[in-house]
Amino acid sequence: MITPSMYGRKLTPVFLSDEKKNQCLLSNSESDKSAELLLRHIVAHLGCIGGIACDPLSKDEMDKLCIKNSLSRAWRLGRSILEARKEKINPLEAIKSAENGKLIFVGKMIDVHRYTAKGYNFGEIKLEGMEDFKSNLNK
Repeated sequence: MITPSMYGRKLTPVFLSDEKKNQCLLSNSESDKSAELLLRHIVAHLGCIGGIACDPLSKDEMDKLCIKNSLSRAWRLGRSILEARKEKINPLEAIKSAENGKLIFVGKMIDVHRYTAKGYNFGEIKLEGMEDFKSNLNK
């Protein structure tokens, strides 16, 4: 579900498309939940790849219904990674610096289990610790 509809803005009309130019317009629905379930079913049939476009939001709706600073935060993180790569600096250090972050684990994936159910992607990974985290095995 998209954030504005969680706060009461109607999801429909909504347009769904995939990379193969399959398209679907859902002009109305019984509820936002039924619209979401229908769209998830369709996108699962399309191979779990698709994008949606909804009604545009006014500035007032953006201020009231969207998560504050989420887009600018994503932009700042992306910019810090690009700058780190240009300067041959570890991107992880750039992210930690940009977000006042803390390293909590270093490791590698040793097993991956993925599956799709009811239009949702699920998965489980096993991580094996490295460096200071060598004795850790996380699921």
